[in-house]
Amino acid sequence: MKKMVLILIFLSSNSYANSLKECRAIGNKDERLNCYDQLADEQEGISQSRFGAIKYKDIPTEKIYSVIEAKKIHDRYLITMEDGQIWKQMERSRIFRIDAGNSVTIESGLLSSYFLSKEGSSVKIKVKRIK
Repeated sequence: MKKMVLILIFLSSNSYANSLKECRAIGNKDERLNCYDQLADEQEGISQSRFGAIKYKDIPTEKIYSVIEAKKIHDRYLITMEDGQIWKQMERSRIFRIDAGNSVTIESGLLSSYFLSKEGSSVKIKVKRIK
C-alpha cells in the first residue's frame, strides 16, 4: 500500500516524470535499476517531509447552483442542477422542500459528505452526487 501511494505521488510530479524518462532511457539494466532506486529514495523523503503540510483553504468548500428539476421519490429528493449534475437526498426530512428555480448551496462536510441548503433557509440535508 505504501508503495502504491508513493507511485501516485511520483506520477503527479513533473520533475519525477522527466527523471523517470531519463531512467527508462538507460540501456544497462543494473544502472537503470539504480536510477529507479534513487528516484524512489528521493520521493520517499519528499513525501515524508510534506506530511500534514497540505492546506485546504484554496480548495472550494461550497458551490451555488440553480435547480432545474426536483423529484420526490420515496420521501427523498432527486435534484437536477443547471449544469446536469444530479444529487440524491440521503436522509428523509419532512421540513425540507425544494422546487425548480430555487438556488441552492452544496457544501462539503467531513469524510466526503455533502450538504445542500436552499437559499434563505437554515435547513440542510445530506446529499450524494449520482451524476
